[in-house]
Amino acid sequence: MLFLIINAIMNPQMRRKSSAACAQACCDSRLSVLGKECKREKMAANESKKENILWQLPIVGSFKSMSYCIRTADDLCFVIDGGDAPETDYLVDFINTHLDGKVDVWFITHPHKSHVGAFIKILNEGLVPVKKIIYSYLDPEVVAHYEMSRVPEVENFNTAVKQSKIPSVRVRNGDRLKLGKSIVKIIGAPAVDTSRNYINNLNVIYKFNFKTSSVLFLGDTGYEAGLALLTLFKDELKSDILQMAHHGYYGVSKELYAVIAPSVCLWPTRREIWPGTSKILTSEGEDISETYDFMCSRGVTKHFVAGIDGLTELHL
Repeated sequence: MLFLIINAIMNPQMRRKSSAACAQACCDSRLSVLGKECKREKMAANESKKENILWQLPIVGSFKSMSYCIRTADDLCFVIDGGDAPETDYLVDFINTHLDGKVDVWFITHPHKSHVGAFIKILNEGLVPVKKIIYSYLDPEVVAHYEMSRVPEVENFNTAVKQSKIPSVRVRNGDRLKLGKSIVKIIGAPAVDTSRNYINNLNVIYKFNFKTSSVLFLGDTGYEAGLALLTLFKDELKSDILQMAHHGYYGVSKELYAVIAPSVCLWPTRREIWPGTSKILTSEGEDISETYDFMCSRGVTKHFVAGIDGLTELHL
């Protein structure tokens, strides 16, 4: 596995010290681990297209969100979720600038508005051409039995997908998708029968297998679904890069994180609840702190937080 990190600003360990003076030294230290010079400029376009690039997008004007983009070595452009509605303009500009103004495949983990608000707005207003949508269908009538307050979000998502008339694929547990030279394995589509945290536990989990590295997107996977993964897919969970579950707090178990054993952790977490950024440690921040310390104890030294680092670019 070899990857170059660009546009990462600060190391979370140093953030806890709340010292602006150490920021640059921290960045230099982290990037030197990869044996690469700390670069701020973008790579030339012809060079970028020769490798797989993953971006963690910043949280822009939303309470919380999750948005990732991928450009493969063979020029396929993917979006994972896309964030909340207030981030639509940023996402559209990003797609136009970095993805040639199109999305070949849009992957959806689950239809909470913090994940699909921008997606719905883009589809409803035809802001970006999308060739295919991959998701798992949720029946609003069933959702109503478990999370009545979430029914409008599910209905808005289902309506947007249907009215867009964009070809879509409803994935199931264990599906394997060949997209260009990339392999995407579905290892967490609906397989958990639970009334607790219903939608999050039906979250689709995507594992992207590239030639030299792998990336696992947990979305908002809940604790119960995480336990099921250890039974159903334990041998397939190991990944180089991991998106931390449920914005970094109240997600899956430490046992699952230990099995995944990533080298890089991506945190779709807003600044306000990150430990050390406020005088008040929230319950979410306390759980984040415990999870972060655990990942560090497992040898993870590269952490990138969407609400603090802003745009992070990984060359895979």
